[in-house]
Order: sequence, then C-alpha cells, then structure tokens
Amino acid sequence: MNQAISPYWIYEGIIPPKVCDEIVNESDEKKYNSGSVEVGTIGEDNEVDFDIRNVSIQFINSPWVNNLMRGFILSANEHNFLYDLSESDKEPCQLSRYSGTKNNSQYYNIHKDWINIRTCKSHTRKLSLSCQLTNPNDYEGGDLILYLEDPPTSKIVEYTVSKKQGTIIVFDSRIRHKVTPVTLGTRRSVVKWYHGDKPLR
Repeated sequence: MNQAISPYWIYEGIIPPKVCDEIVNESDEKKYNSGSVEVGTIGEDNEVDFDIRNVSIQFINSPWVNNLMRGFILSANEHNFLYDLSESDKEPCQLSRYSGTKNNSQYYNIHKDWINIRTCKSHTRKLSLSCQLTNPNDYEGGDLILYLEDPPTSKIVEYTVSKKQGTIIVFDSRIRHKVTPVTLGTRRSVVKWYHGDKPLR
C-alpha cells in the first residue's frame, strides 16, 4: 500500500447526469433556507467570522442520496485516509444552491468544515464531501477551490476541483476551501460530512 496520504480523493464524473438531475428535481420541491455559519467558526486569520457565505441550502432526508454519498466517503477513507470514523452517520446531506445575477452573486468564502472548539458539533468532523450536480455550461463562476500545502516547499497552493457534472471529491475537513461567486446561472451541489467518535488532533 502507498504510505503517502493525499489530502483529497476525487471521483471525476462518477455520478450519471440523470441521477444528478433526479437529486435536484427531488430537492427543488422543498424549501431552501439561507445558509448560516456555526457560531465560533474560525476564519482565515483565526478570527471569528459570521458573514462568510451567501448560499441557499436545505438538508436532504432521502435515504438513497445519503447512503450514496456515505458510500463514497467510506470508500475514499478505505483507499486513502484510513481515519477512525464513527459507526453512526451523524449528519445528513446538505444541498447547496448558488445563483448569480447582475445584482447578486452567491458564494462561500474561505473556511474549514472542522472547528477547534469542543462545544461545536463540527469539532469531530473528519471528512468532507462535495458532489457537483450541475452541468458547468449552466452557470459561470462557482469554482470549488482547496488550499493545499505543497510538501517540498510548505507553500499553500490552490487546487481547483473539476466542474464536470457528477464529480465527487472527498477531503480532510481541516482543509481550507471556498466556492467562488456564481456570476450567472445556478450551481447545485451535495455536501456531506463524516465524523469520528473523537476529534482529529
């Protein structure tokens, strides 16, 4: 087994467009809410930031969607991360909708999905997943960017995730990342987090 651990594991275009559309159609029948940030979220410079995103969200209660995404997280963990994960699934999937017009561009600024505060539920998150549901021809902007450390230089480099419809990426929840503003059209994605019984150190 390769002893090197990648900070992310990607499945490019693995979900068929028909399945992506089914997730969107099922979700669009339900109400979206404005995305909020868990109190205590630490921003880029370790300062509390309560206004880092503008996105519409809803939680997905469909077992088939949750089990599908959970399977990819567990597969990525088995092939790469080898983290000690909880047997129970502690959070449902979330669908994020970013829309862009001349007057409003939705986005999610630089953040982590893991928080170094014991009282926050995200303190035990270990792996994050994002699934691209929308054909990239249907919107402009909306790049998912991870900030990764380059081991030889210790410099931080930007990794832009493929926008191909059906692409899934699983990454360490401590990695800083963002979604750039959607300037035209609508981008939808499924996100999911998986926990450990104990937090990462």
